[in-house]
Amino acid sequence: DHNYDNSLPIEINAQESSWDHINVDGFEKIEKLYYFKSLKHMMYFINEYMTKMRKYNKKPDLIVKDNCVRVTLYTEDIMEVSDIDLQISKDLDDINEDITYIQGL
Repeated sequence: DHNYDNSLPIEINAQESSWDHINVDGFEKIEKLYYFKSLKHMMYFINEYMTKMRKYNKKPDLIVKDNCVRVTLYTEDIMEVSDIDLQISKDLDDINEDITYIQGL
């Protein structure tokens, strides 16, 4: 037997999501706006987004206006956000972080 009462405390750094949680016509969705300084960076982001959607066999749901891309994620079959949607959201945030870094060079 192992006594777990004496275990060291574990520090957890939970990050609050930067995605908005919305409900549209009974569908639970997450949504985020991404802004870009150049068309080249926006096109790179959209291309990576489409690649992710194909990889997970998901239908794309994005709106492009000026220098902004609005991404909405949800799983139509279950009418809510799935683990795959959450993974895609993290992947997109990582891609955006890379673009932000490159823009700063």
